[in-house]
Amino acid sequence: MKAQASVELLVILSVLLIVFSTVSFVAQEQYQESQMNLDAVKAKNALRTMLSAASDVYSQGEGATSRVYVDIPGRIESAEVGQRFLKYRMDLAGRIQDVMEPSDMCLTGYIPGEAGGQWVQVESRGGCVMFGESLIKVSAGRLNYRLYAGDTQEQTIRFTNYDTKQANLSLTVTGTDMLVLSAENITVEPGETLSVVVAAKPPEDTAKGSYYGHIEVGGAQSSTVDASILILGQAQLTTYPDTWTAYTMAGESKSQDIVVCNRGDTLLTNIKLTSSGVVASWIAFGGPATIDSLQPAECQTKQAVVTPPEGTAVGTYTGSVLAEADGGASDSTFVEVTVSLSGGNMSELVIMPRQWNVTMWRLQTANNTYTVCNLGGSVFTDVSLETAGSADWITFDPGKSIGVIGPGKCFNDAASLTVPDGTAHGAYPGTVSAKAGNLSAVAYVNVDVYQVLVFSIFNETRCCGPVEGVFNVNSKQRCIGG
Repeated sequence: MKAQASVELLVILSVLLIVFSTVSFVAQEQYQESQMNLDAVKAKNALRTMLSAASDVYSQGEGATSRVYVDIPGRIESAEVGQRFLKYRMDLAGRIQDVMEPSDMCLTGYIPGEAGGQWVQVESRGGCVMFGESLIKVSAGRLNYRLYAGDTQEQTIRFTNYDTKQANLSLTVTGTDMLVLSAENITVEPGETLSVVVAAKPPEDTAKGSYYGHIEVGGAQSSTVDASILILGQAQLTTYPDTWTAYTMAGESKSQDIVVCNRGDTLLTNIKLTSSGVVASWIAFGGPATIDSLQPAECQTKQAVVTPPEGTAVGTYTGSVLAEADGGASDSTFVEVTVSLSGGNMSELVIMPRQWNVTMWRLQTANNTYTVCNLGGSVFTDVSLETAGSADWITFDPGKSIGVIGPGKCFNDAASLTVPDGTAHGAYPGTVSAKAGNLSAVAYVNVDVYQVLVFSIFNETRCCGPVEGVFNVNSKQRCIGG
């Protein structure tokens, strides 16, 4: 009997396992399908947001500009600005799908296709609307090289001409003699993309360390492409990633896995991880900051955590994480920490709080403080506040005109909101917008105004509402809103 019961139990468990596996597989497929549909919707919303900004500047006339923030999803294969449409081509699990938004305006330029939050410049120019900072798109803003002295490493810069006329460009290397260009003068025809190969060729006697240079672009467009050349030590120890970029707030932590690998053919021992630079004291390692040994082709991972101290000013801070073994083999990861009020790489102009919800009665007053910050690298002039909706009930001290805010600086404006007498019961939305040139940041206000019932008990006035009580108004006892 016991043997029969055991067999029956195994059969039941097997059936349950098959059912569970089938349900899990179906659920996983449905989840992936939902994610792909969500990405397609996000792509369409991004295109619509950019077209809405284009319509605004087009209606304002020649020379009008704007910057719009869009959230670009993953799975985008290509981005295209047609004469009368914007289009993303997406790879949804091997199924190619075009997400397109038509327009009745003439369009030109280029739109971002990289996943994540992106700022897009929009300008009314020559009877059309141009997307992008200029009509000449440079594919790279920075080139990073990691190689040994005597080796050669190549990277490519692509120049795309979205203009209707020919573009003549000149390229010059400054700051180093290790970079060699495949061409110093190029002509890019309308709609054409040309590539220039930039080769790093450090001499064999170059000492290990970091070297920097620039590729200056002149002619039809002026821009700069920065170059970082890291000469590795002759012993082949390597850290990944090359650069650790963290966006956070003072007092909050961000983590990163630092992978340390032995690329040589000999054993490396007693590998120590240390940090340096401004952020050195902010970095801690999860567990011992040492690796006893690494065999050839072996890697180990160490978690590093960076925490800017409370009170750290808004700005960007740098340093490095160095891995060094006995005998001198070493490599480092460059660390760049951006401290902001929001903890993200979203906007150069920020207004806080983003949402102010108020529940009150007529003639009551609520107080708050708005903080406007410049998270960019240049001075903002003529900064001001604009209100709409229920935010028009706010008075500011010292006022709506803020003036100048320097990089990394903030301005506090006291806000006092009073609901006008006679306002009916209901919800009243509004906005407070900070403006600085073409930049803007919006905070939302929602005021819920309540009506209060009045009744009398033994000749004593009572109020019945969200809070029971009698209020003095103009030296008379009455119920606010009654």
